[in-house]
Amino acid sequence: MTKPSALHERIAKLRQTFISQLPERLATLEDWLDQLRRNPHDHRPKIELHRLFHTIKGTSSSFQLPEIHATALAGQQLLTPLLDKPEPLESPLLESLQKVLQKLSRVTTALADEIPRKGPTPQDTSFQIDSIGEYVANQERITPKLVYFCDDEQCHVQPLAMQLSCFGYQSELFESPQALYEAVVKKRPDAVILDIIFPEGHVNGIEILTTIQEKLEQRVPAVFLSGHYDFSTRLKAVQAGGAAFFPKPVKVIDLAETLDNLTAEAKPPPFRILVVDDDPEMARYHSLILEDAGMITTTLHDPTRILEVLHDFHADLILMDMYMPLCNGQDLAKVIRQIPDYLSLPIVYLSGETNSGKQFSAMRVGAEDFLTKPIQPEQLVSTVLVRVERMRVLRSLMTRDSLTGLYNHTSIKQFLTGAIASASRHKLPVCFAMLDVDRFKSVNDTYGHPVGDQVLVALSRVLRKRLRNSDLVGRYGGEEFAVVMPEATLAQGVKIINELREDFAKVRFFAGNQEFNVTFSCGVAFYPECPTAENLCEIADKALYKAKHAGRNQVMTISHQEISHDC
Repeated sequence: MTKPSALHERIAKLRQTFISQLPERLATLEDWLDQLRRNPHDHRPKIELHRLFHTIKGTSSSFQLPEIHATALAGQQLLTPLLDKPEPLESPLLESLQKVLQKLSRVTTALADEIPRKGPTPQDTSFQIDSIGEYVANQERITPKLVYFCDDEQCHVQPLAMQLSCFGYQSELFESPQALYEAVVKKRPDAVILDIIFPEGHVNGIEILTTIQEKLEQRVPAVFLSGHYDFSTRLKAVQAGGAAFFPKPVKVIDLAETLDNLTAEAKPPPFRILVVDDDPEMARYHSLILEDAGMITTTLHDPTRILEVLHDFHADLILMDMYMPLCNGQDLAKVIRQIPDYLSLPIVYLSGETNSGKQFSAMRVGAEDFLTKPIQPEQLVSTVLVRVERMRVLRSLMTRDSLTGLYNHTSIKQFLTGAIASASRHKLPVCFAMLDVDRFKSVNDTYGHPVGDQVLVALSRVLRKRLRNSDLVGRYGGEEFAVVMPEATLAQGVKIINELREDFAKVRFFAGNQEFNVTFSCGVAFYPECPTAENLCEIADKALYKAKHAGRNQVMTISHQEISHDC
C-alpha cells in the first residue's frame, strides 16, 4: 500500500492540476454561453453548460475547494429546471449565468498562488491497457514449490517425492536432521516434511523442527510422517509447530492436498477496477485511492471505448460517472448490459447527482450502487470491496465445477472463444486439448465412486499445478477435461500434455488395501488450422477418439489433410 504521505502528495498534485486547468474550463463555459446568447432556442448549450458545471462542482468538492464548489453548484441549479424544457432562455437567466462565470473567474484567480510558477506537469491520464489480457500475456510456467524431505528411510520418501513432482512440487531429500537444519538455514523452503523417529545418535524430528522455527524469522510449514501415531506423539508434533501429521505409508493425494493448503498464496489476485469519468483529475483521484488499497485500476475518459476496454482489461467492477459527453452513465450502463458476458459485472455510479429520483432511475438499468461526490476514501474503498468480493464468490459458484474446482463446461468454452478472438487480433496461435481418463467406469465399478472422485481431483490438481499460468483448465464433463493453451503451437501443446500424461501414470491410488494406477488419453487441435472454437472442439474430440482406439494412454493429433477436410 502506498505510504499516506506519498498518496497525499499525489492527490495534492492532482488538485494543483485541476486548479491550473480551471481557466481553460471557464473559457469553454464562456463559449457555450455565447452560443446560447446567439441562439437562445438551441438546447445543446444548456445541456453542455449543466454538465460542465456539474463536473466542476463534483471535482472541486473532492479537492476541498468550497468556493469553486458553491459557485459551480449555483450555475448547475440555474440550468437544472431547463434541461427538459425546449423554451429559449430569458435575458435575466443569461445575466445570472454570466455572473456565475465572473465569480468563478475571480475565485480561480485567487487560487493562482497555490500553483507553482510553471504549474504542475499534467499527468498522462489517457487510457492504457496494462496487459493484452492476463492469460495471454503471461506465458510463464508455474514455479514449482520447494519441499524438503527428511527421513532416514530413503526408500520410502523417494517414490513419494517423485509423485509429488507430478503435483508441482520440487523435492530435496535429506537423511539426517542436521543436514535438514543446514539446508533450511541456507535456503528457506515452502514446506518441510520430516519423520519423527531417527536412528540413535540423532535428534528426533520434533526437536529439530523446534530449533529450525526458532532460527527462522518466518516459520516454515511442517508436516510430520511417522510409523508411530499414538496420541502422545501427535500432541508433541502439534506443540512443536507441525501443521499436519500422516501415518506411514502416506497417500500422495492426501499429502499434495495438505501441501496445497499450507503453501497457498495468502492474498487473492488484486481487484481490477475500471474508472469511467470524463474528468481526468477526478478519475485519477479515485484511482489513487483504490490503488492505495491494493487494487489495480485503469481510467477511461472516452465512453465510446468502453467495450474495447472491458474486453482487454477484465474488470471486476466499473466505477462510473453519471454525466459525460456523448452519453450519460445510464445509457452507457444499458450498452454494457446488452452484452451477455457483462450482465453480472458490478456497476457503481460515482456522481455529484443528489436527486434521489435520478439516482433511482439510473440504478434501474442494473447498477449495484450510487455514491455521491465527494466521498470519503474509506467509504469508496469499502463499497468497492464489498461489491467485488461478493461478485467473485458468485462468479466462482457459477463458473467452477464443484468437485474439482476447475472451470465448468460453459466457462471453458467461453474462454476458448475469447482466446481465439485475442489470437486472431494479435496473429498468435492457440492450442486446445481434450483429455479423458482411461477406463474410468472400471475404476468406479471396482473401487467405488468416492475413489473415482479422488482420481478426478488428482488429475485436476496435476493440470492446475503443472501447466502454465496462462493456460486455462476445465472439466468438460464426467471424466473429460479440456485445456486452452494460448500462444502454444501444436508441437508445444503435445509436448506439455505428454509430460503430464507420463507423470500422472506414476501416481499411485489406494482403495483399502488395494493399490492401482490410472492413465488418460488426449486429443490436441490447433488454431489457426481450425479457425473457430467449434472446429477446435470437434477436431480435438476426434483426435481423442483416435487415441482411445490406438490403445489409450497417449496423446494424438489429426493430420493436416484431415483437419482441412473437417474444418
